[in-house]
Amino acid sequence: MLGKKEDSQSNEDEATMNENIFVTSLGEDDGGEEKAHKVLQAVQRTDALHLDTVWHFFLDEKPKQAPSFPSNHLSQVWTSPSMTSLSSRRDLFLSGFVSTWAGMQELPNEVLLWILYDLCSNADTDLQEAYVRVLRESEIQLRDLLTIDRIKDLFASLKSKSEALDIRMVMQPSKEVPRSVQVPLPPGLLPLLTLFKQAASLLTQETRSYTLFILVRMLYDSSVLSSAATFTLLRSTLGSLIDSSSLSSTLDTDISALTSSLPCALKSVTLQATLITALPALSPAQQTFKRALALSFFLNTPIPGVAHLLSASVAKDVMTCLSTNSLYTAIDDTTDYSTLTASMTLLDVAIDVGFGLPLSASAPGLPGDSTPSLTKDPNVTRFNNDVDALAQRLRTIESCIRDSGATDMARMLAKDAVSGVKFRLEGAVRLGAKRKRGMFAAGDEGQESIKKMFMRPPVPKIEKAE
Repeated sequence: MLGKKEDSQSNEDEATMNENIFVTSLGEDDGGEEKAHKVLQAVQRTDALHLDTVWHFFLDEKPKQAPSFPSNHLSQVWTSPSMTSLSSRRDLFLSGFVSTWAGMQELPNEVLLWILYDLCSNADTDLQEAYVRVLRESEIQLRDLLTIDRIKDLFASLKSKSEALDIRMVMQPSKEVPRSVQVPLPPGLLPLLTLFKQAASLLTQETRSYTLFILVRMLYDSSVLSSAATFTLLRSTLGSLIDSSSLSSTLDTDISALTSSLPCALKSVTLQATLITALPALSPAQQTFKRALALSFFLNTPIPGVAHLLSASVAKDVMTCLSTNSLYTAIDDTTDYSTLTASMTLLDVAIDVGFGLPLSASAPGLPGDSTPSLTKDPNVTRFNNDVDALAQRLRTIESCIRDSGATDMARMLAKDAVSGVKFRLEGAVRLGAKRKRGMFAAGDEGQESIKKMFMRPPVPKIEKAE
């Protein structure tokens, strides 16, 4: 049900709590519950009591300290004073000596593991870049070292939540005041993301899929979204992982696994829309991944793979959801309009170019194109009928949202969101000319109406009498 119950129940509890506070503040002699209810409604229209639904990937704790340098059980070269001394070892890494050495011969696994953990805890940015260069030179060993358990342990050292690292666990969001102080991000996050971005093609299929899953969850974090550098690097890393998955022909597997677990892990539609908006879409694989995840959130059902987006049955599933879900069929003063806006964001991304688009029409399918070969194609006719039905349903939903008079901003945003999806369907998705109604409609009926308005009736011929 698109998480309506969870979001609505939270809003009802919040409203009840606020009303009790107003009753206590106003007192029984000053109007009691009735006046408190009116005051609360007036305040709610200003969004002064609005709380953001947020979820944090990291705990508000300091990261773990890196283990000491593994001088035991290593050759004499690694136990020399130049390696055991902190300042001398730093100079060797910064000078490029260690990375050059790694390119010529394999480094001990103990040293590479120590570099990985020190990368996550060391705040020295120059040293972090030197560590990444060494690890890139040791890509063959790195492939074997970066297992699922190792990646989980690396993120755990950054004080990640257990629910963030276990894809089977349910994530518990919280309510916070807008623009509140964010949880500080660990200093080792940026270099670790850089490492995964550069090593995306080196990871095994299982490791790459797990890394993709937890980094997608990281996009829920409001602290990550508010940091421009972290957010940009995270999107770029996710793009590299998705493209690598597509090149290795495992994108369908990743989509199926992710859409089977993520909608159940976090049912807040608002956070789902935040995630979809933040996902990258700079390549066909990334756009397909984004669409599949948005459709899964909207329908609350797993997506078996990329081919499902080309199925004509998806349009019927969307129509069924819009016609049966109480979020769209019972719009009144109690409707959670923020959830409605978020669900329309999901639908807008999921629709994209439409569902069940025939391959024969994909090339000439430009808005406004009304060539005979396009309009007479039965597949195109079926596709346009599905688009028109969805647009008509959205038009009905839009008309049910009353945004006149003293209304709050949430209703206006919800109506704009519904209208935006409707215009996408009519102006960008529909193949051929936009469907018109009335006297200007296409076809014989519309043309006859225009003729009657602007053309003089023919003058009857009078036969001359002989």
